[in-house]
Amino acid sequence: NPMGYALTQNHMASALLALSRRDSKPEPLKYAAECYRNIVAALGPHTHANDWALAQIHLGDVLVNLSGYSDQEKYLKGASVAYQSALKVFTRQSMPGPWAQLMNQLGVTLMTLSETAEGNRPLEQAASCFRQALEVRRRDVAPLLWAQTANNLGAVTFSIYRNNNNSALLNEAASCFEGAAQVYSEQGRADTARVANNNLERIRQM
Repeated sequence: NPMGYALTQNHMASALLALSRRDSKPEPLKYAAECYRNIVAALGPHTHANDWALAQIHLGDVLVNLSGYSDQEKYLKGASVAYQSALKVFTRQSMPGPWAQLMNQLGVTLMTLSETAEGNRPLEQAASCFRQALEVRRRDVAPLLWAQTANNLGAVTFSIYRNNNNSALLNEAASCFEGAAQVYSEQGRADTARVANNNLERIRQM
């Protein structure tokens, strides 16, 4: 009964995540990650595709949380693999909304991974994720989601610029921060608008 087993593992993981939030400790997260790995092993991508992909996403989320405690690079790489596995099921054609959300999350994970990795490769991969997500998260359709991803793209392109001085990247970062600040202001998100404007001002000074 693989679905019954997966449901039990999912409930177990939820309880462990609640324990981790309550106690601010990583050990329950490690057990929760094992629960999601058990679901992935039990279901498979061809027999129960959606539930398998959701388990991969939950596994990635848990590994990202674990990266805040120790072994950042190891856990973030594991999360990236889990998210990319889920993208085999949650495709742009079949599920554009979840796909764009997952691409944004993968981009954030790669952006964080770049802090411990050498070279620009993780940053360039993150930029690609954000650019693709913005093709679905359009400003005229979902302004806040657009602003979130645009702000992420601005941060990544600005980081890459500082490594190679490509002025096109600096212009792209400025455009992203400017648009995000406008949307956040229009939506009454004063704090996030202020952060985006501060980043835009740094670029203008440069």
